[in-house]
Amino acid sequence: MIARFVPKEYRDLLDFVSPAAFKVIDWKSLLGDFRSLSRSLFDEEAAAALIRENELLLEPAVSISAEPSDGKEVAKTARTGQLILDVYFSQFFSRQGMFLDLRLSRFRRKGNKLVWIPERLRYQFDEPFRAGMLDIYAGFYFEDPERMRAGMLSTGLIDGNTSQAVFEETIDLLFSHFGEASNSKVEFDLASFRESFHSLFLHLKKHDITLPSDFLFLGVYLVTLYWGLEQIGVGLDVQKAFKEAWQRNHG
Repeated sequence: MIARFVPKEYRDLLDFVSPAAFKVIDWKSLLGDFRSLSRSLFDEEAAAALIRENELLLEPAVSISAEPSDGKEVAKTARTGQLILDVYFSQFFSRQGMFLDLRLSRFRRKGNKLVWIPERLRYQFDEPFRAGMLDIYAGFYFEDPERMRAGMLSTGLIDGNTSQAVFEETIDLLFSHFGEASNSKVEFDLASFRESFHSLFLHLKKHDITLPSDFLFLGVYLVTLYWGLEQIGVGLDVQKAFKEAWQRNHG
């Protein structure tokens, strides 16, 4: 049923999101979000404004374009992967929304720039969710568990009654696809990501957690990230990517 509300060129992305997700996500808000998304996809003025907004958040070596680039295909190198990770984290600093398509086919090389052509799919997280995701990542990579707990409350991953044991188990499941914070190199594998997110959703269902619809769009965003970085096929420094995006955009 949900597929008919999704733009057809992105329906294949939902195949990589765990079926268990649909058992813990708020259906009413999700269907409303898909209807809004479908209506907004062809708003070129809004897309252009978001490009201008979000390009300022990115590493200077990356630009966003609404037009197909005449540049070369990107090299499948660690540098390319690190820049794509930077895009992933940096867009969480945007209060106006984000483009969700990080597949490698959306990137081109033009001179010394990595050009990102994300096309139409975009979404604006609710502000508590957006800020909560930043708190989760900052809490994890800066080793601040209280900040992480606050972020998980804001995103709906835990509630006020969640025990310390369940909190820690949720952290382990949430970050299993990104490796340990202290591990400098992480290899990206889409099948492993899907398995880890499936386990997370089963865990949330077990503890009667209902997630906001934002979480499904986060899943789509992560799927496109993994899809691209799996093709690059080298270990990447996720902690470094987050910290650089944080230092450039925080405050």
